[in-house]
Parts: sequence; C-alpha cells; structure tokens
Amino acid sequence: MTGPITIVGLGPGDPTLRTLATQQTLDQAARIVLRTAIHPGVADLLADSRVVACDDLYERGDTFDAVYDAIADRVVAFANAGPVVYAVPGHPRFAERSVGVLLDRASEQAIRTEIQSAVSLIDVVATAIDRDPIASEAQLLDAAELSAIVD
Repeated sequence: MTGPITIVGLGPGDPTLRTLATQQTLDQAARIVLRTAIHPGVADLLADSRVVACDDLYERGDTFDAVYDAIADRVVAFANAGPVVYAVPGHPRFAERSVGVLLDRASEQAIRTEIQSAVSLIDVVATAIDRDPIASEAQLLDAAELSAIVD
C-alpha cells in the first residue's frame, strides 16, 4: 500500500501548542519522519521507535536544496511502503521549503498528500509583542531568498 503522506507542523516549540489533529495524527501514525530532531517540541517523540529524523541528511548535504531533495526521497521511500507522517517545526506552510519539495515529489509519484494546519511562529510573535501583525502591516521575508535578490 502506498502512502498517504500527512504533513504536520509541530508548532513553535512548546508541545502543548500542537493542534489536536496533529497530536492524533502522531499518536496513530505507523511511521513519523521528523525534518529535524533539533527542536524543543520533539523531546517526547525521540524515543519512539516509529520516528526517524533527517538530521543525518543535513550533515551530508552540501546545500539546503540537496538536503530537501534527500528528505523528500526519504519520506517518499517510506510512503511507498505505507502511510507516513512528515513532521516539521512550526507550520508546514510558513518558511518550510522542504514541504514544497516533498509535495512536488509525491505528486510526481501519484502519492496522496494532506497538510494539517499548525500554530506558527507568527502566532507566538504576535502574542509576545502584543500587536496584530495585519494591523501593523508586518511583512515576512525569507533571508535566503532576500540574499539571492540582493546578490
């Protein structure tokens, strides 16, 4: 049985900020792939035999693009054997280029995907600074993308 791949966000670091849907998905998962184990919100997952982290790929990759390709390959390989959960820090759609690479790879292989929403860094920052980011006209910039434009 192939896939599906469920992509979840682990929130900004505090495991109590995981959504109920994310926690239920993690609890029921047959296989969980963490983009990284270096995140304060994963301590409860690290001893779980269903969990595989991708930090070894960061150590071997020459560029982030190479790392994200390798992560996508790993997740898809697991998905070819059955359902898999890919878990990332924060929200899967905020500053998570690995998710886009994975979605493209899964689409190429006709593997069904689902993305679950999560609490993001933006939520925590808005609370910490006691400001509405929309009313304050906040702008989000990706430093890697910005440096590519400036260079």
